[in-house]
Amino acid sequence: MGLNVALLLLLMASASHTFPLHITIEGGQAIVVLYYGNGTFLTINGNTTVYLPNQSVQAEVVSFQPFSTVLINGLARQNITFFPETMNSINVTLVPTSYTLTINVVGNGTVKVKFQNSTSAIVTSRVSFKVRGGEIVYLSALALPGNVLRGWSDNVSSQERWILMYNNTNLTAVFVKAPPHKDIQDLNLAGVGLLLTVGGIYWIFRRK
Repeated sequence: MGLNVALLLLLMASASHTFPLHITIEGGQAIVVLYYGNGTFLTINGNTTVYLPNQSVQAEVVSFQPFSTVLINGLARQNITFFPETMNSINVTLVPTSYTLTINVVGNGTVKVKFQNSTSAIVTSRVSFKVRGGEIVYLSALALPGNVLRGWSDNVSSQERWILMYNNTNLTAVFVKAPPHKDIQDLNLAGVGLLLTVGGIYWIFRRK
């Protein structure tokens, strides 16, 4: 009986020297690793409350959400060192990273921009879009009548293309006047040749 009382008193004494730490993770998948000064660590993979002794603790966030920024208690950082007595919560938020996609159009044509959420836009001059990192954007260049697509500013010549957004991207579609149709040009040259031949024959017979 005396042993049980002593054990209970010991547990109460230990509990009185620990402090609650509330951990929340929002916006994606991540884990929080708590490192203690004695080399031990504790891994947290969800919303929970742990009780820690009041010694220096380093919390490090490992994010499994690509193209995102880690916020700890509202500040952009991935680790923090603290004493549980002075900080009782760690709120981890994963904020998606967005990049700027700028589409320019030079000449007589348009570019259709289609996003993963099925929304789209038609660009006729210069427009910038905010796109979430990791998304794929579909682009289609359409020349107006009498014009053709010469190519894109990054040396891509295809009319349709896909862009993976992993940084800020600036693209220009260049349209130029379409060259004369080759069949018509050949026909015109053939007609000129025929006229010259007939004229030459007429001139020869006339001299005779």
